[in-house]
Order: sequence, then C-alpha cells, then structure tokens
Amino acid sequence: MFWEDEGAYTGEVAGPMITELGGAYAEIGHAERRRLFGEDDDVIGRKLAAAYRNSLTPVLCIGERYRGTATEAVRQCISEMEAVFRRATSLGAGGRTIVAYEPQWAIGAPEPATPEYISAVITGLDTHLRSLPGQAESRVIYGGSAGPGLIGRLDMSVAGLFLGRFAHDPKALKTILDETAARLGLPGPAERTP
Repeated sequence: MFWEDEGAYTGEVAGPMITELGGAYAEIGHAERRRLFGEDDDVIGRKLAAAYRNSLTPVLCIGERYRGTATEAVRQCISEMEAVFRRATSLGAGGRTIVAYEPQWAIGAPEPATPEYISAVITGLDTHLRSLPGQAESRVIYGGSAGPGLIGRLDMSVAGLFLGRFAHDPKALKTILDETAARLGLPGPAERTP
C-alpha cells in the first residue's frame, strides 16, 4: 500500500481503497520491495502510519539479509523494527501490528530456518515488540520458505506462518491448514460436519 491516502500516484494503492474493498491487513516492508524498489525505513514507516490511520492491521516484514546467529538476528531485526515504528509514530497514533519475521536468506530457499533458530528469534522479537507502547496485542509470525511440515515442528512461541509460494499451491495450502488445525486441536477434515 502507498503512504498517501489520495492523489495521483499511478500504480499505487491507497489505504482507503483497501478499507473500502473490505481489506483488513496490509503487507508492508517485504524484502523484495526493499531490494527492488529501494524502500527504506522512512518509506516503510510512512506506510505503517498509513495502515494505522486507515484502520488496517499492518503485516510488517523484517529479517536479516545474511545467516548468522539467532542473537545477531534479534539485534538486527529489533533495530529495523524500532526505526520503522519511530517513523510511523512520528506521523500519528500506532496500533496492533503483525510482524512477519522473514530471514531474507531463507526466502525462496529449499528449506526454512531450523525450528530452534525460528523459535529463538521470534521469542526475542515478540518479547520486545509486545513491550513497545501500544503493541501489547501484537504478535510475530514466521515466513521464509514456510511450507508443509513446518508448523508442527515449531513451538507455541510462533503465532503463525506467513506463506509465500506454498500458498499458491492448493494441495500444499490444504496440508498447512490441516497441520495448523491439528496443532490447535481443531477437528480435521474427516471430523468436520458439512
């Protein structure tokens, strides 16, 4: 989404348009937008402010470029998160945020980060995020080659998955949804009544 609510910005989608169409979420700051379109913390912060202003829940993508330790990832991601939140709240009130932790080195990779790595990073990010003013109800989810078989290997510190290519494959998406239902103790497809 764009940071302005109206005006002649060809190719951009304004927050009021998303809201009017019934949208509730806006993905902001994806690694591809950062890399291909040069979106920096200032631009992403302005988009975050626009999401809050238009009653949209932003899905803020963050993640380190290169593989390192979980401690290094937490430190880099917190720095990135704080810069974006600082810019957003300089423009107006904040609100609930979903942070999608996507290590850039795992996006499109054959395998996601290990469950232990994911848990360690998300625990650190989630604790920090929810300590920020107005973010107590916010959560961190995982993306970066998140696909079938992953959700059952993660602990409950991970609030959900941010799906990329696996969401485009109906069979993979069904598998992920069934695995999620099982994790939450919900009835499986055979147990559901039509």
